[in-house]
Amino acid sequence: MLAAAKVRLGEVLAAFEYMDGAVVRVLVDGGGRFPPILARHAADGGGPDERCVVLVETHGSDVRHDAEKVEDFLAACLAGFDGGPDDDQIHGALAQSDSQIEQFWSLRELCNPAVASLGHVYKYDLSLPVDHFHDLTEDVRRRLAEVLPDGGDVLVTSWGHGADGNLHLNVVSPGRKDRCDVLAAALEPFVYDLVTKKYGGSVSAEHGVGQCKSE
Repeated sequence: MLAAAKVRLGEVLAAFEYMDGAVVRVLVDGGGRFPPILARHAADGGGPDERCVVLVETHGSDVRHDAEKVEDFLAACLAGFDGGPDDDQIHGALAQSDSQIEQFWSLRELCNPAVASLGHVYKYDLSLPVDHFHDLTEDVRRRLAEVLPDGGDVLVTSWGHGADGNLHLNVVSPGRKDRCDVLAAALEPFVYDLVTKKYGGSVSAEHGVGQCKSE
């Protein structure tokens, strides 16, 4: 989808924000004024594997020209799936006003505080190709399910800047306020090795290198 955005939108592409199904579920379950298209998430009742959300923003000087490019991009995305334009795998919505733009962006901006409100969060700022965002998140989920007692009571979520290859991986211990040594040991250095050795990425991205990472 990012490749289609670069080709179809070109110079007007300003943002390509990714949010996985787990963090979208947190947002939907927490209430709030979100675009009606997210009602599908609430109705589906799926888990972390449910459809993700991508927020695309354009900046241009010709409203009509930009709108045509966005509509062309949406049509290309819909047609790109095996089932064609009537396939149920992908849905799109185009903001029609400034208030709707704010409503769309509230999704992305509320990811961090919504997840943080659930409990203690282990945050990882990673750099890797957007094609591997979902794969890496799933690898972490499988790792924790295998090594933690009874699979562990944890929630693995991710979101990030697709165009920059910057992923924010957030692992939450719901209801906890302090660090869990067992969970931390399951995550580190596993996450660092995973992103660098398997996906050829970096453990420092938008927010630089932290103390634990440098060690």
